[in-house]
Amino acid sequence: MAGWDSLGGALTSAPAICSWEQGRLDVFGRGTDNALWHRSFANRAWNDWESLGGGLTSPPAAVSWGPGRIDVFVRGTDDALWHRWFDGRWHGWEALGGLLNFGPAVASWGPRRLDVLVRGRDNALWQRTFDRGWKPWTSVGDPLTTVPLPALAAVSSKEGRIDVVAAGTHNFLTHKSWTGEWGIARWLGLGESPITFDTSLAISSWRADSLDIFMRGGDRALVQIGATTEETTGIGFTEPQPRNHGGILTSGPAAVASHSGTRNDVVVRGTDNALWHTSPASRSQL
Repeated sequence: MAGWDSLGGALTSAPAICSWEQGRLDVFGRGTDNALWHRSFANRAWNDWESLGGGLTSPPAAVSWGPGRIDVFVRGTDDALWHRWFDGRWHGWEALGGLLNFGPAVASWGPRRLDVLVRGRDNALWQRTFDRGWKPWTSVGDPLTTVPLPALAAVSSKEGRIDVVAAGTHNFLTHKSWTGEWGIARWLGLGESPITFDTSLAISSWRADSLDIFMRGGDRALVQIGATTEETTGIGFTEPQPRNHGGILTSGPAAVASHSGTRNDVVVRGTDNALWHTSPASRSQL
């Protein structure tokens, strides 16, 4: 795929990606053995794939709250949320309960703070927070989406804020934000004439109140649109139409903003089931 580079592997789900410092990337995917697989980019080179075990029934979600820290979340064979983390070494799997309809999303707005979002069996959005210890599950209430594969994406653009997006019907996005409490879910049309996109999304942020949203378009190419957070309406798009980055995706994307502040790193599963990577510029400040 032009403008893309292959990272190999054999994935059976959408991937996840996170970064704890400039020049460092960690990517994750579910392998053909349903285990979690990991590959990292450090010192200007990609390290080999390694298995982190587990039994996944969803794509993974990953985030870093600071240097040297990674947290990864998946749905297990019991449909509960499972967690594994790195703080210089990988720790074993931890069960966090719940009954998930699909894979989780996760965001972090500060050191030792994690917010995991899932769609429960009641189709409502549920949240579990780590704030120097795990808090109980809480229901956020209204569902974000009614489509069959209710993938969620979450990010924090600044301390004390979380933005969650999901795909809805009729080429609309659903958005909900947390700024100490949850706001009302809103439907957002994409541009002057809606594009076709599937239910898998990714969202990244490289500075306060700036967002980039990535989707698999109707032609299976990667598309991107920039947005900014707004107190009254949630988010607003910075351009009339998404930008097409090509490729042929067989999964939704995963994205993380570079610490240099101008680009994103996006990974997807290609037609060969390998992991593919591209680095589009941020669109959120156009």
